[in-house]
Amino acid sequence: MLLISGSLRAESTNSALVRTARAVAPDGIEAVVFDGIGRLPHFNPDDDREPLPPAVVELRAAIDAADAVERR
Repeated sequence: MLLISGSLRAESTNSALVRTARAVAPDGIEAVVFDGIGRLPHFNPDDDREPLPPAVVELRAAIDAADAVERR
């Protein structure tokens, strides 16, 4: 399961929820926190073409590899 918090704040309650979800994930569930949200560029559909920024490639690969994605 890929866990993504949209907040960059150090004391974000959303990020705390994501970390807690990782900590309490049941046996057999690999919960991975994506920590690269701050490296993503601002979204502009006109820029969604090759070559993509490395952070975008990383996020898309993480999503593709995940069996589930939880956004908070």
